[in-house]
Amino acid sequence: MDKVVVIGVPVDTNPDKESLEVKRMAVYKFLPSLSYSISKTGYSLLSEKFSSKRFVLNGNVNVPEWLLPLPPVETLPLLNPLNRIEFIKKGGLRMIAEMVEESVFSLNDGTPFIISEEHCMTYGVLKALKRKGKSPLFLCFDSHIDAISISARLGKKEDNFFSSTNFILKMIEDKILEPDDVFIIGSSEKFLKGTPPYRELLNLKKGGLKIIEKNQILKGDVPDIPDGYGELYISIDADVCAGEKTCAVRMRNFSGIPPSIFLGFIKKLLKKFKNKRIVGMDLCEIDPLVADCPEDETVNFWVEVIKILTDEAL
Repeated sequence: MDKVVVIGVPVDTNPDKESLEVKRMAVYKFLPSLSYSISKTGYSLLSEKFSSKRFVLNGNVNVPEWLLPLPPVETLPLLNPLNRIEFIKKGGLRMIAEMVEESVFSLNDGTPFIISEEHCMTYGVLKALKRKGKSPLFLCFDSHIDAISISARLGKKEDNFFSSTNFILKMIEDKILEPDDVFIIGSSEKFLKGTPPYRELLNLKKGGLKIIEKNQILKGDVPDIPDGYGELYISIDADVCAGEKTCAVRMRNFSGIPPSIFLGFIKKLLKKFKNKRIVGMDLCEIDPLVADCPEDETVNFWVEVIKILTDEAL
C-alpha cells in the first residue's frame, strides 16, 4: 500500500476586496501570531483528519508570511490588493511553484498530495513528476477553466503572468502537458462564441483538451478515461462542489455540483480507473477562515472524497 505524502502550500494571493476584508476582520479579532496563522491553513485543517498509517505529513513549503490565509498581525499593512497583484506580476507564484517542484522531486517514495489555497501550485507537482519520467492524464475537477490567457480574459493586451487562472495554459506552453493530456471535469464556465477566451479554448480543444461540464454530470454522464494512460493525476479545486454547506472555497461565483451527486459520480468514475494508477493529487482553494466554522462541511466532505480516491486507486 503506497504512502501518501501530504505537503502544504499555504499561500493566498486573492486580491478580491471582499476576501481581503474578511481577512482584515479576522486579523483584528484574533491578533494572530505567526504560529497561530500557520495553524489556520487548509493544510492544518485537513491533515489532522488523515490516518497516520496511510498519510505522511511533510509540513509546509515556506511562503511569505503576509500571504498566509490568515496573515500575522504585524503584516496587516501589506493586506491590500495592490501588493498582491504586484507579487503575482513579478512572478511570486511561479517562484513558490518551483519550490513545490523541488519538494516533490526530492521525495524518494510515496504519492505526493498537495494542499494549497492556490490551484497554480499544481504546476510544480506536474513538473516534478515529468522530471521523474511520468506522463499522467491530468484530471482536473474545477468550476473554472484555468487554461485561458490573462489577455483573452481581460479583452486587452496584458502580460500573461503566472497565476491560478491560467496555470493549465502555462503547463501546456512549458511542455509539461500536451492539450490532449488535460481533462477538465465539472466546469460551469462558458464563453461567448467569437470572444478571445472562446477562440483560445476552441484551439485547445482542437489539440485534444477535453471538458465535461457540470450540467453533463448533473444529467448522469460519466466520461470514459482516454486510452493510452497508465497513470493519472487528480487535481481538485474545491469550488467544483461549492454549495450552501460547502461554501468554504476561495471563488464563489459559481454554484458547484451538489456533494451527494459528486460522490456518486466519483465512485462511478473510479470504476473506469482499472489498470491505472494515481501518481499524484492535490486539493486546492479551500478557504480556511470559512471552513473553520462548525456549520461548514467543506473539509469533512473533501476528506471523504480523498479517502475514497486513495482506497480505490492507490
